[in-house]
Amino acid sequence: RNNSVWSAAGLVPSAFTADRVTVAALPGGGAILAFRGTDGFLYYAQYSGGAWSAAAAFSAPNVAVTASPAIARGVGSGASAATAELAFTMADGKVYASRLVGGIWAAPLVVGGANMNRVAIASAP
Repeated sequence: RNNSVWSAAGLVPSAFTADRVTVAALPGGGAILAFRGTDGFLYYAQYSGGAWSAAAAFSAPNVAVTASPAIARGVGSGASAATAELAFTMADGKVYASRLVGGIWAAPLVVGGANMNRVAIASAP
C-alpha cells in the first residue's frame, strides 16, 4: 500500500500454505512475511523493489511448527539492529523467538509456555 492505494496482488514464488500468513511492513516500502508451509515447516519471504523473493526455509535443517507464526518489524539500532522479529510454536508446546539480523535468522530461543499453539508479536513503530 502506498499513498492510501493498494498495489496489484503479487505472487510469492514457491509459497504454499493452508494456514494464515503473517506480514510486517519494513522501512523503505519493504515487507516480510512468514508462514507454515503445507509440509508443516517454517518459511519466510521478503518484499523489496516491487517484488517478493522466493519463499525460503527459516533454517537448515528447517523447523516444524504447529501453527501460523507471527512476525514484526525488527528492533534495535546499529550493527545489532534486526530486520524482523519472529515467534512460533513447535511440537513441544513452547513458544520460540528469533531475530533476522544481517540476513541471517538467529538460533531460536525458548521464550516460555507449555501447551502453546498460538503466538502474537509486535514492535514499536
